[in-house]
Amino acid sequence: MSEVAIDPNLIRLAAFGGASALAYSLVSQLFSTDARTQQRLDELAGGTPDPYEFSRTRYRQSPSFVQWSRSTLSRIGRKIVPASEQQQNALRVRLAQAGFYARTSVSVFAGIRAVLTIVPLIGFAVAIVLGQIDFEIAIYFGSASACLGAVGPSFWLDRLKAKRQKLLRRALPDFLDLIVACLDGGMTFESALNRVTDELQTAHPELATEMLIVQQEIAIGRTADQALQ
Repeated sequence: MSEVAIDPNLIRLAAFGGASALAYSLVSQLFSTDARTQQRLDELAGGTPDPYEFSRTRYRQSPSFVQWSRSTLSRIGRKIVPASEQQQNALRVRLAQAGFYARTSVSVFAGIRAVLTIVPLIGFAVAIVLGQIDFEIAIYFGSASACLGAVGPSFWLDRLKAKRQKLLRRALPDFLDLIVACLDGGMTFESALNRVTDELQTAHPELATEMLIVQQEIAIGRTADQALQ
């Protein structure tokens, strides 16, 4: 039985079609109005405005590259955040432990994973179309790059979380010594916390950030033990 020869141009055409479909899907998510509509609904419902919003004044200004990147990644991530509320909360806790407290952190992280997964596939598909790389090699390296892009951010987040927790553990003895000294001097716990937080801003900024959150929790009515928890 004779083998059927496959025209290389057909393979390139198919790869080009696949790359075009991926690019169209990505662009449609980038410029979708759903994210803007949802943001407006959140604001009307009393939610806090997006900290990565382009405009900081009543006049629309040109965004910086960082602001644009965060906004774009957040738009992409909103489409693919984990469907389960439990998974979203678990990811939100991991991000907070790594020092990312913004409301859009979950969607930005999901957007980073999506971009790092899709972009290598598009890049290798274009390379196939242009005849710059062999088809089998492109499939191998493209798949490997996509897998790395999907799991790499999680490893990076865990490493950042571990590094930050190490810094917090190192700062904790100094924090306790200062708190005890202030309490022995007759200060209330809230006053001592405010004083110590100011002192920690330079030496231990990570723990100072955590203590600022504790102060905010106390200010809205939580007890000190609830805020520390």
